[in-house]
Amino acid sequence: MSKGFPSHIYQDVPVIAKIDPTAAAASAVLTSDAVDMENASRVIAYVQLGNTDRTVDALLESDELSAFGSPTTISGKTIVQFSATDDNKIATIEAAAEEISGGVEKFVRLKITVGAGGTVTQVAGLLLALPRYLPGAQLAAVSQNVF
Repeated sequence: MSKGFPSHIYQDVPVIAKIDPTAAAASAVLTSDAVDMENASRVIAYVQLGNTDRTVDALLESDELSAFGSPTTISGKTIVQFSATDDNKIATIEAAAEEISGGVEKFVRLKITVGAGGTVTQVAGLLLALPRYLPGAQLAAVSQNVF
């Protein structure tokens, strides 16, 4: 419930970035859009695999600039690598604003790296935020909220 007025979960914890579902190529590196942590107190990333016969790594990284010219992996915000047999698994990675490079870097994104070899890896990612001010702004790609 938001500060004295009725709300919905999608307003309290909006989807703010994504990695579209894809059949990723071997050695692919996929990244979400940048999230400005000045507008969020926490973020949570969801990584979802479909069928895979490659390893998959995922992490949160930060940078001073939204273009991510010099990204830093956020300490402790890396999943244990999915194996090539981890079909249909999900992982989450959560970070608070104060965990991001001592407050120097303010942009965050989800990065998924697909291993070499194999023939197929289906993967997708979502980044949700706990906004500092409610209701939170939602990614334009969210076309429906049913409640």
